[in-house]
Amino acid sequence: MKVLKVLVFNVLLMTATLNLISQNNDTLIIKFRKVPISNGLSIELGEKINTLKNAVVKISKNNYYLKKGTFGGADSITISTNNNLDIISASFFYDSTFTYKKQIEVFTEFLGKGNENIKNEFQYQTTWEDTLSIFEVVYNESKNGHNVFSILIDKVSKKDN
Repeated sequence: MKVLKVLVFNVLLMTATLNLISQNNDTLIIKFRKVPISNGLSIELGEKINTLKNAVVKISKNNYYLKKGTFGGADSITISTNNNLDIISASFFYDSTFTYKKQIEVFTEFLGKGNENIKNEFQYQTTWEDTLSIFEVVYNESKNGHNVFSILIDKVSKKDN
């Protein structure tokens, strides 16, 4: 099952990457604002959450999660909106088969070298940023274990909140 999750995630990542490569005149991170999830659905920063209405469950006023079976690769995906219901961020949480090092290698291959910020031996992240978007891969370790997640943030729509 874990091998299947890794395979599905890599296929989705490659699809997103092909979208990046096929467009000109923008930086790669800008083109990464739209992430295909499955069944023809995509999470796109700046778009209304109702484009995903059959795939999301509302958690609170501006927070949603994707229903199981509507995506692959990550263990779970959460989405935040501003008050206008524009998607301002998407967080992708991975199981223990995804290591921070491997995630950084994969995203560096497509986005170039990111800026690494080591807070301490238990918390660090790598960030890619341009005028419209921020993409981070984060590692956190605690006495309960460790987790790796990534977050895609819309700098433009967030200002409208």
